[in-house]
Amino acid sequence: MQKGDYMKRLIMIGVVILLSMGLFGATATVSLTGTIPSAVEITFTEQNLPLDLTTTVVDTTIGVITEKANTGYNITVSSTNAGKLIGNATAEELVYTAKYDGVAITLSSTAVEILANGVKTSGVDKIFTISYTIVAYELSPDLYEYDLVFVITAN
Repeated sequence: MQKGDYMKRLIMIGVVILLSMGLFGATATVSLTGTIPSAVEITFTEQNLPLDLTTTVVDTTIGVITEKANTGYNITVSSTNAGKLIGNATAEELVYTAKYDGVAITLSSTAVEILANGVKTSGVDKIFTISYTIVAYELSPDLYEYDLVFVITAN
């Protein structure tokens, strides 16, 4: 081995050592991370309200429910009066039935699941209908009310 080759090897070894020590440059590593949380939303757009309580109705649309979710979800409904319109002054009851997206649902004062395992959506509309029978002269004049509570939860 010639003296020049020996010097070249020493210089190369020195450069490798210096580079490994970071003397000729530095590096930085950045890890980009972030989390998207579950997001669910439910809205109710009223239709045909207030109700016409002078005549029997079958599957009358009272609203459109819009569901939005970036994950799977469930929906429950509860009715404070368990499927009955209650007269404010008389406390008389008018029983009604309901359908969610065309499917009959049970109305209860406790939450009842009406949709299980919904899939992620940027917005899907479901029709909410009710039916009731009016019998002439059966109910007293009054304001008849009820409340429904729809809850959407992420799976």
